[in-house]
Parts: sequence; C-alpha cells; structure tokens
Amino acid sequence: MVYSSAETPKVYDSCVPSFLGKAFAMGIGGSGRRADAFTEMKEVQVERLFVTSLQKAIEEHAPEELEVLSQWFDLSARQMHFHVATVVGAVGYLRRNPTLYAKVIDAAGRNASERAYGDFSQIERRLLESLPRFGRERLVKHLLHSGLRCIHKDAQLAVKRDGEKLLLNLGNSLFCHTPAENGGQKRCHFYAGLFAGLLEKTDIHCYSVIEASCRGQGDDECRFEALLKRSQAA
Repeated sequence: MVYSSAETPKVYDSCVPSFLGKAFAMGIGGSGRRADAFTEMKEVQVERLFVTSLQKAIEEHAPEELEVLSQWFDLSARQMHFHVATVVGAVGYLRRNPTLYAKVIDAAGRNASERAYGDFSQIERRLLESLPRFGRERLVKHLLHSGLRCIHKDAQLAVKRDGEKLLLNLGNSLFCHTPAENGGQKRCHFYAGLFAGLLEKTDIHCYSVIEASCRGQGDDECRFEALLKRSQAA
C-alpha cells in the first residue's frame, strides 16, 4: 500500500494502526509515545532514491524479501516521494533479523551514495579534486549535506573536524521516528553507508564510518564518526 502526498493525512489518520501494526507491536514503548511518534511523522516525505537503493540492496543480500518490500512500496508507479510511515514499516520488518538488517541497510546507503554523487555537478566534482585542503573540506561538507537531502529534504546535519575524525551529528533520522526500545539496536546504518560512500569519492579518504550514538538506543542524538587516514588527518 502506497500513499501519495495529496492523500497522506486522511489515509494516515485512519489506517496507521493496521498499516504499521506489526512494526509498532515489537516493544516500541507505550501508547502515548507512539501517538507522539505518529504526529511527528505525519508530514515527513522520503525521496524515491531511498526506496530504489533499498530495493537494490535487498536484491543483492535478501532476494527472498523482495515480495515483502513490494507490499510497502509500489516502484512501478514512478512515485517520486513516499510517506515516512512506509519506511518505518518496512525497516521495522527488516529489523526482526538484526544481522540482515545491518547488512541490507548499509548496502542501501552505499547504493544511494553512488546516485547522490552523480547528482553533484561536474564542476563541483572537479573542485573536490583540485582545491586546497581547506576549501576542499568545505566542499566535502556541502557534498554530505547534498547527499542527505537526496534522501529526505528535512534532514539536518552538523559536520565538525576533530583531529583524525569527522564528527557528523544527524537530526531527523528516518529510522528514529519511533521511540527507543529497551536494549534496542542502532538503527541508522543507512547513513553510515551513505556518508562512507560519499567520502570515498573525495580526496578526504576515510577508512570507516561508525555510528557512535543512536536515538534508537535511547541516546540524545544520532552521531557518526568518520575515521580518517593519518595522511588526511595531519
């Protein structure tokens, strides 16, 4: 079932309990917190790139789940925007298998980074290769912001250099609209894959992007650390 942006409010209010019943029945907190989560999600839209990247990752790592994905997203309709409730439902289903979830969602992020970098202008890509380090780092921050907005326009990202690391503080994660679970897993592997894929395209090479904290585990923020190679951290 897929909702267009024009019909989302009406359908959302009447159908969410059954639509996301399984995803929200898996120990995601009390009814009051769920109601708050639904309210926050009501106007959030997700770009098609996320869905196509997820589909490709599932084809690669879990083809047996493709039929389930088709129940959440109708890719044949050429719909450009999807309601975040469908994302919550789909990833909630995938999180039943934590190992598979981490692999699929990380791969989806890397898939998305390829397209997001392709949308970066040719001039900007040339500047990434030719600018001095200071100017190049500013352009890298722009690249990360641009890549994130290819997924959802309301995304917020703060980037700060800290020695051998880039600290990436993410606001409005698609995966943390529902309340934290007791003893829950980190949810935002997608962004780690997205950021790693984008950084690999630049001259500021990193050898790892890790999610240091996640609201899905009860932390105050979703924060990532891009660990730089020593030659780049000097």
